[in-house]
Amino acid sequence: ESRTMINEFYKDQTVLLTGCTGFIGKILLEKFLRAVPCKKIYALIRPKSGGSVQERLVREVISSPAFDGLRALRADFDQWVSTVLFPVAGDLLQENLGLSPEDEKKMTQEVTVIISCAASVDFNAKLKDNMNINVFGALRVLDLAKKCTRIESYIHVSTCYVNSNRKDPILHEKLYPLAKDAQAYVDEWSATPTEVLQKNLPAILGSYPNTYTLTKAVAEHMIVRNKGHVPTCLLRPSIVGSSYREPSPGWVDTVSAAGAVFLTTGVGLLKRVYGSEEVVGDQIPADFVSDALIVAACVNALKNRQHPHMLATRNAHTDQDVLFIHCGSSDLNPVTWGTSKTFIIDHFSKNPPPTRLGKPSFEMIPDLQEYERKKYLFETVPATAITTAASVVKVPSFTFTAKRLARATAKAAVVAKSFSHFTSNSWVYEAKKKKK
Repeated sequence: ESRTMINEFYKDQTVLLTGCTGFIGKILLEKFLRAVPCKKIYALIRPKSGGSVQERLVREVISSPAFDGLRALRADFDQWVSTVLFPVAGDLLQENLGLSPEDEKKMTQEVTVIISCAASVDFNAKLKDNMNINVFGALRVLDLAKKCTRIESYIHVSTCYVNSNRKDPILHEKLYPLAKDAQAYVDEWSATPTEVLQKNLPAILGSYPNTYTLTKAVAEHMIVRNKGHVPTCLLRPSIVGSSYREPSPGWVDTVSAAGAVFLTTGVGLLKRVYGSEEVVGDQIPADFVSDALIVAACVNALKNRQHPHMLATRNAHTDQDVLFIHCGSSDLNPVTWGTSKTFIIDHFSKNPPPTRLGKPSFEMIPDLQEYERKKYLFETVPATAITTAASVVKVPSFTFTAKRLARATAKAAVVAKSFSHFTSNSWVYEAKKKKK
């Protein structure tokens, strides 16, 4: 019944997707093409020098292994896809998304559903860089949605960790207050030189672990404030991992978040992490997220169809009638980091990668001082000693090994530090709407 409802809804929809060159974006697009009949799909793609957006769409998206199954189903795939999927040159960093007048007219007249996946997910990016993409970029997509005369549903992909600054054991599907007004953040960051922001970053972040989570939190508030009468849904995935089933089991094309921890463990690079094995690590397969996005866009639109008076009475500047959806596992099927650790070590022990630095093993240390002590003794000291010895003996092979160890140690330190907030804090993300 639900599949019939979704197919019935989408058959007349013109969908605009952003972020199709990214991990979730590829899986979302593949699912639309394979299983959700739409009138038309537009893919907003940033132009690159030396080629058209059509060439980039083919090279970086539909030539991906994510589409192999669909190609196998349709011998006419290349001809057919050109009749339903249309790339549009656009850039989240440019005013008006850098759209040509012709493309803007086409979008605003035809598009009925927007699902915006585009974002910077770099935990360590400079604050101003993440603000430009995650806040201003998101607002530019929203501005386009407000111009679309037939818009029925606007979905912004956020993250559960917009609230990772909080200590609440259970986080609900709602908009939590920021430490100060969202516009004040934006104005302050815009007026401050990048180097000054970076110098004062710890004070700016406060309880947030990184610039990614803070800018995504500010983006949510700015979207709510500026949404106007656009039917808006903010979907918050937790830690997105490889696919469960679609487009194929275990498919992934990026190394980030928990994937970086797992990979560096598998190659014997990461040996210890600050955190507790008892902490719940909220992870969700990528295809669960893409399915949730497709359903959420439909539900968001049908809600307003069934209650058309809501559009007329909606407060355009509050979170009234905004749909907040958590897409995670902690509320439905909680898994601790200790369990994940056991599975990962077992997998890489049975399936060793061709290039590795040692056996897969690592410990989770809940005491910060103990963690820092062991990291210094077993990582910093050996790497420094070997580097010093190499500079003295000047044997090329030894120097190469020393440099390799130094790079590996530095990489492991970055991965461990980037993820420590999530392995040392535990939240349950309420998922009432996902259950429905």
